[in-house]
Amino acid sequence: MKSYTIHYDRTLLLGKGIINLLLLVVIFISMVFLPLNPIGVFMMLTLCWFTGKWGGRAIYRFIKHKPLCVLRDKEIEIAMPSGDGKIMAVKDIEDVEIKEEAHRIRMIIHGENIHHPSGVYLIDLHHPFAHSQLQQDKEYLYQWLHKHHIQVRMAACIKKEVNVNV
Repeated sequence: MKSYTIHYDRTLLLGKGIINLLLLVVIFISMVFLPLNPIGVFMMLTLCWFTGKWGGRAIYRFIKHKPLCVLRDKEIEIAMPSGDGKIMAVKDIEDVEIKEEAHRIRMIIHGENIHHPSGVYLIDLHHPFAHSQLQQDKEYLYQWLHKHHIQVRMAACIKKEVNVNV
């Protein structure tokens, strides 16, 4: 297999898109009926901007079947929020930090030629409605990392227990 494509959870994308666009309608309706001062209008327009942006982005990814990332023999293509994909050579990857949760795997890539302001690339495999797909993607991801001899650090998920005496 020359390449393996990891997709978004389509049910999650559709749900995010519909909820954000419905929230946008509710915000517009509330702007009509509520008396607002200039600061309130600015806050509502800002909320409209981000809600529409997030909802539109989720619907666009749902309709176009945009992949989260593509693992190839000599490179990895990572989807960016701006819409374009960043292609990173395997030889430029120094190490990968992986944090596993119940229905999510977060992969943080450290290395050379990273053009993100944070200095790392984040791949968030979040599949709350497609558990079998997450398991399949996880197995292939670990095989791909092992095949290319990329150092993997597992981040522990620490949850504190708090005892309250009443």
